This record gives sequence, C-alpha cells and structure tokens, in this order.
Amino acid sequence: MSIVLNAAQIADLINATCSEPRSLLGYHEFVRKQDLPVALVRVLERDALEVSVFWEDESEASARPLTQLHPAGLFEGRINYRRPLVPYRLLVRYRD
Repeated sequence: MSIVLNAAQIADLINATCSEPRSLLGYHEFVRKQDLPVALVRVLERDALEVSVFWEDESEASARPLTQLHPAGLFEGRINYRRPLVPYRLLVRYRD
C-alpha cells in the first residue's frame, strides 16, 4: 500500500464503493530504511470540519490535527510512532 491515496481510492471511500475500506482507513505503518516507520491515521467522518488524533494515554492537549483530503470528511495525518502500540482517540468538530 502506498502512503499517498490516489484519486480512485479517495473516490471509492467517499462513494462507499471501496471493497476493503479498512485497508485504507485507520492506523497504518509505512516502513522506511534506516528510520522509524511513518505512523499514519486516516479517518472518514462525514460532515466533520476538523479531526485531530492523540494516543489514549496522552492528554487531549497533545492532539495533532489531521489534514482534510476531501470535503466529504476524509482526513489523514501522522501520529508519533511508538511501541507498545496503544489505542488512539479522535477529536472531531462537526458543522453543527
């Protein structure tokens, strides 16, 4: 899987035609030579204006904003790579 979503993948997610949405959404690690992996979170949250992510054992103040890839509510961004892996949480701000 590529770290960057292409236009067809974005369209499949937005139009709910992706046969394996979990392969694109959620937490993913991308291995890099001689460096820590890139840890990336992708979220499809309809009608969201902003989404931020933080590790469950961190405070909300440490939440990192995700970049909006599509106005229908597709966001992505990096989160610090860590072990042991713990759940992450999202802060979401909606239109209303």
